[in-house]
Amino acid sequence: MLHKNKKIIIAVLVIVCIVLIAYKVHSPNLKSEFGIYLLQDDIPLEQLLKTDVSDIKIMKEPLLSVKDFVYYKWQDHSFELTTDAKEMILSRKEDLYRKPFVVVVNGENMYAGVFSLMTSSYAYPIPTILIEKPCLNRIIRGVSKSEQDPRNRQEIKNVLEQHGILK
Repeated sequence: MLHKNKKIIIAVLVIVCIVLIAYKVHSPNLKSEFGIYLLQDDIPLEQLLKTDVSDIKIMKEPLLSVKDFVYYKWQDHSFELTTDAKEMILSRKEDLYRKPFVVVVNGENMYAGVFSLMTSSYAYPIPTILIEKPCLNRIIRGVSKSEQDPRNRQEIKNVLEQHGILK
């Protein structure tokens, strides 16, 4: 009887392991809890502005995740990146210029923004990250007629706080 129970327990454990592995392999691309993602497709800014943020398709992996931030100051949306993250962004400056991004929390697209240069004369209507030294330290609100600031979503604040990087 004891031998039969061991076989049942082993069989159940094997089935549970198979189910867990299958879920991990076949589950949709789970996003990190907080990330800044590039878009899958090049979308002109005019089209991006007309697209609901939840409909924007993003890359599988974030350009920046919570591990790339030393801190994030909520009051003015300034931040410090790790040295490696900062070097990576600056090395891709030409590639990232005028590229849209999406801030994602727990798999949900929060808002779209764009990377720009301090020398650019264009004022974007969406949040902007300037990708030059010493400016790579803030998400600027953007010139918008909207009263709501998309950077101030509570979900973003909560996840940054949970990770201990919120100031």
